[in-house]
Amino acid sequence: MQIKLVTIGKIKENIYRNRIYEYLKWINNDIPIEIVFLKNDRIDKLNKKLLSHLKKQDHTICISEEGAIHSSKNFSKLIHNQSKDITFFIGGHDGTQNLLKEKQMK
Repeated sequence: MQIKLVTIGKIKENIYRNRIYEYLKWINNDIPIEIVFLKNDRIDKLNKKLLSHLKKQDHTICISEEGAIHSSKNFSKLIHNQSKDITFFIGGHDGTQNLLKEKQMK
């Protein structure tokens, strides 16, 4: 199993970026993880880039304020009980793209 994080926009603050890469190194000891930063482009360009990371064979999770809330234990179980690769989509400052929400519901 591998994990991919697809996020819109960059982390501008060095302190947060450094912390993220610290966590990535730590997690990579157990599970391979990749982070992809997408430029917050025009909606059609952004949707095309997002769709290129959306794969049917992966377990896809959209991080959204409308989504389910999990405890740390439940979230850990969700990840560790997967046999598929997991792709997380994290929206930009204006939230998760509707395209991803629509694809997630199908």
